[in-house]
Amino acid sequence: MNNPATPTAMGLSRKIRAVLLISLAFNLLFVGLVVGMVIKGPPDGRGVAGADRRSDSFYTFALNKEDRRALRREMQDQGFDLGAGRAAARGNLLSIVATLRAQPYDAMAFAAAVANQDQARETMRTKGQAIFVRHVNGMDAATRAEFADRLEEMSKRKPHR
Repeated sequence: MNNPATPTAMGLSRKIRAVLLISLAFNLLFVGLVVGMVIKGPPDGRGVAGADRRSDSFYTFALNKEDRRALRREMQDQGFDLGAGRAAARGNLLSIVATLRAQPYDAMAFAAAVANQDQARETMRTKGQAIFVRHVNGMDAATRAEFADRLEEMSKRKPHR
């Protein structure tokens, strides 16, 4: 029996909902940054000082333009469809929105939708990381050294606030 008047049930569901929504927002932001950086590279004129050193986008910023293009081609050759990934993320978000608006609210459906979104994000990240590692492993010593130099330089910069 579902009693929405129980203080612990209402308080817990609101807390969980808030935490999950914040987590979802950060996950979508992260996926958007990584996909955007793979497709377009760093923003023109702004450098890389704002790169998040804790995310995969940090490495993408350090790739030169040719390597970003090659990585994008490798991703496409491996069946990594960025457009489909964005469409899936959008679909997952709309599914989450629908669960939040449903009356009566179904906490299990919401948790399942968030878990599905997280699994899709993790799948994309894992595939992208494997392709990135293979790409770096295929670099010659000079190119890897240049990449390492750019990473080291980026690590010394202060992020924009």
